[in-house]
Amino acid sequence: MEERHEKGHKFLGVDPHWFKDDSLTNALKPYASDFLMPIAQTPAETVNVLRFFIDEFKGRKEGRIPKPWQKITLLVDEVNALMDATTEEEKEIGDLLKFIARICGQEARNFLMGGIFISQQATNLAWLRKVALMVIVHQLLMESEKKLATNEDQEVMKAMKTWPIGRTYVYGVGFQDGPRTVQQPYFKPTVVEADPGTGYQPLLEPAHDDFSGTGNISFFPGREQKKETVSIPVLSLNPLPEQSEQANDRVLTNPDDKQFTIEQEAEFIRRYKACGSIKEVLSQMHLGYGRYQRCASRVVKERGLRRA
Repeated sequence: MEERHEKGHKFLGVDPHWFKDDSLTNALKPYASDFLMPIAQTPAETVNVLRFFIDEFKGRKEGRIPKPWQKITLLVDEVNALMDATTEEEKEIGDLLKFIARICGQEARNFLMGGIFISQQATNLAWLRKVALMVIVHQLLMESEKKLATNEDQEVMKAMKTWPIGRTYVYGVGFQDGPRTVQQPYFKPTVVEADPGTGYQPLLEPAHDDFSGTGNISFFPGREQKKETVSIPVLSLNPLPEQSEQANDRVLTNPDDKQFTIEQEAEFIRRYKACGSIKEVLSQMHLGYGRYQRCASRVVKERGLRRA
């Protein structure tokens, strides 16, 4: 999300579980002003968002929408729930999602469009894995889910039991060397004013020089617009592998020693006062001990930190 934001993308979103504290809607508050429409919450709103994406794609492909084009990414959460249709409207959503997934996997990138599809389960989503350019698998509990998501990679399935937060298994057509296990980074999003359910960046005005000029938006009525300043400090992660702490707790020598950002230092101090262990805090923050131990030790010494 942060990478696409930095590259000038605008977003469309679908989140049927928007009411949860850990919902996609709440996680995306820092990017609210980058959304072209309010994040869809109901089936009717979801149909509107998906149809808009398709109309925009067809307009670009058929030449009705001339260049320059605005980069657009569609974010769909709870795909597995959306495919569990019980009404005609929900069946239409399922059909639209399959069509969009196919064009995202085959040709949408040629028109500066793409999609990110998120699911808590791997069952009944073979249609999605077949067309996805990249599949990112986070930790799963059920063995049946692991088999589907990892293509029965037994080594990864076993290792997944002890994965830390952010560890993922990644594969797709773009990985010529085959699947790999990586540590996902944390990003610090831009501070914005808005609520992701009501604040949006309409396509009536160019957001960038490469704006497409589309103006066919259906707004969702009945929601009171409000503003709030949201700032979420998120910590940086180092790629695998990480170095382990030595038994005598000495500072490791490493030419790649890292320094804390302002946000990282503040978070480190808060956590250190709670547990009193450099190694434990760096592990909680997903920072490599070998690279950050010198910096952490200096902070503890200079600030005279002690466990509260």
